Amino acid sequence: MFLRRPTRSGFLFAGVAAGGGGAADSSVNANTDFFRLPTEDEARERDLAHESAVALSVATLILVASDVLWGVLGLVLLSNFRWAILGFLAVDLTLLLASRRTTFLRRALVVARGGAGVVWFTGEAFLFGESAAYSLGQWVLLAALVLLVVGRGGDGKIMAGIVVAVISLALTFSIAFAQMQGKVNDLNREIAAAFELASVGRAVEAVERMELLVELNPDDAWVHMAAAELYRSDTIRDLNRAVFLADIAVKLADDDLKASAYIVLATIQEMRGEARRAIDSATNSIKAEGKNPLAYMIRARLYAVTERRVEAIEDLRKVEELAPGSDIAQNARLARLQMQGDGPVRVTGPDN
Repeated sequence: MFLRRPTRSGFLFAGVAAGGGGAADSSVNANTDFFRLPTEDEARERDLAHESAVALSVATLILVASDVLWGVLGLVLLSNFRWAILGFLAVDLTLLLASRRTTFLRRALVVARGGAGVVWFTGEAFLFGESAAYSLGQWVLLAALVLLVVGRGGDGKIMAGIVVAVISLALTFSIAFAQMQGKVNDLNREIAAAFELASVGRAVEAVERMELLVELNPDDAWVHMAAAELYRSDTIRDLNRAVFLADIAVKLADDDLKASAYIVLATIQEMRGEARRAIDSATNSIKAEGKNPLAYMIRARLYAVTERRVEAIEDLRKVEELAPGSDIAQNARLARLQMQGDGPVRVTGPDN
């Protein structure tokens, strides 16, 4: 092999193939007088450094993926989107895109980001009564980040970090969902207890119990709907209070509950003799959920009361179409046949 030190270039070109190397074959530092292969220790050190860089990149990817999944699952499963996640996501994307190099600063920033999530969600749990599941999930996520970025890399270590991160996500939403279901069950038991008190003539106690629920859950549309139903019952019969609570329920309800809230409001308005307002509320229920036969049945009844026979018949046909074979469909068919035959019309009134 023929070696020659260049006079101006910063590299030493060495031909390694028999018969003529050339400049493209290899390059070493200008201070090196001969070409040599790395030792086994050097090769191992190089591989470890590469795996460490991969582990750091995986850690930042886990942060981004966790934020996205926390946001989506929180909205879908819990109907509770945490806006702080958007801020954390912006930080995570910055860490991911800022540099690909493995540096102490980048490692420290990744761990600091994990710690910031712990502090934020733990503070929410203690100060604002939010679910502690988010805080617990952030602690487990922080453990995954530390596992990935502290020390050397390695395939087993990277896989372990990914598994711990997945556990943090699963743990968060399983606990949060269980807590949410527990709260819903508790509310339903309290609501049922209030209605039971009313059914046995203990109206004052029923009202006190329901009003306490409304006070403790001012942003819960379901509680306001239940309270409106209680006030419209024969035992209580305070329609002014009932329509007030139903109107609040409509404003608070999300897309899944808004159609039902409008039905409650329409029923109470009908009981108050406000047929035209009740028609508007029933129409809004249909706009929110067009496949609920009860909304069409209520509106058909209101159309019949206001002598809008054609519209009533159309809504009764819709009830038959949406719920074939059901009791409400049979009632709709009987009412429709009576209306078409100009006979006496009987459409079931609001339940008491």
